[in-house]
Amino acid sequence: MEYLFCKPLGLILVTSKAVLTAAEMRAFHKKLMDDPDVPPGMKELMDLRGLDIVAVDAKVVQEISAIEAARTDRVGSAQIAVVAPGPVAFGLSRMYESLSGSTPKKVCVFSEMKPALEWLGITPDELRKHLPQVQV
Repeated sequence: MEYLFCKPLGLILVTSKAVLTAAEMRAFHKKLMDDPDVPPGMKELMDLRGLDIVAVDAKVVQEISAIEAARTDRVGSAQIAVVAPGPVAFGLSRMYESLSGSTPKKVCVFSEMKPALEWLGITPDELRKHLPQVQV
């Protein structure tokens, strides 16, 4: 997984490779949580459309949710849209959404990009302008 911070949109864009392992997920999460250039409480678009194989289980999702719950100073009231068209990624993402319910952040899972953008308050044209590499 990789991310970049788009300042004009106030958005963290997260993308995935074809295969996602538990070790990669943990390393990605630690890097993002520790990045001083990413302010807390940002909008995040997690694009999992390129993901083919998910080698992550429920335990990893629970660990990450617990870390975020303990680090509300870092996560803040983030608004996280997950685009996960595949059934396994969608299911694990919904678990993450459910586990996030008692924290200030808001998580919503979508199977398509356009509703995710709408939920984040970003138009497809804005996304194309600032992040042309993302297919809407």
